[in-house]
Amino acid sequence: MTQAPVPDSVLISYGLLAGGVRLAVPAVIDIPFVRAVRGAMFDKLARAAGITLSVEARRVLVDLEDPASGRGVAGQALRWAVGRFVPGGVAMDAFRGVLRTYAAGALFARYLDKHRPEPREPVLSGREAAHVRESLRAAIERATVRHVQAIARVVMDGVRAPHGDRESPIVERWGDALFDTVAELPLTWMNVLDDDFVRTLGPGASS
Repeated sequence: MTQAPVPDSVLISYGLLAGGVRLAVPAVIDIPFVRAVRGAMFDKLARAAGITLSVEARRVLVDLEDPASGRGVAGQALRWAVGRFVPGGVAMDAFRGVLRTYAAGALFARYLDKHRPEPREPVLSGREAAHVRESLRAAIERATVRHVQAIARVVMDGVRAPHGDRESPIVERWGDALFDTVAELPLTWMNVLDDDFVRTLGPGASS
């Protein structure tokens, strides 16, 4: 039976947990712990959608970094070097872990709700999970110009058009505009990521 959708605040909490693990545990050694956090997140999202993750699907979905590949090994080596030799490198890596885990959860929730092809099987298989994972990786890793442009457009619109009561002090109106702009950024970012995610999923994804 379908449950209530998982609130965005819960996904943020999972992201913070993953980031906290990266702060507390050395690079590479932290991978199993981060996977456990993501696995719990994907399980929760699937249950909320009335879907069961197969054991293989869960194993596949949590492996966003692909540490077994050459690119994955290089990425993990870079993480270790940055944490070891760059001031603040561990914190930057932890923040990246927060964003990656949150984005993966938010995109997976959209997939289950809107993009999963019909007929929707009650069990998500390992094969389907592998296709979803590749789309998640592509969307999350692709720091395209479109991402920057979309976010910059929201910021500039907020700067050019401070709203509110024209009788209010200008500082207050600009403060309100800045608050609204910052609040809109996560949704803007997710919408751009979702476009890339659906594009990678291919024609089987629903619009």
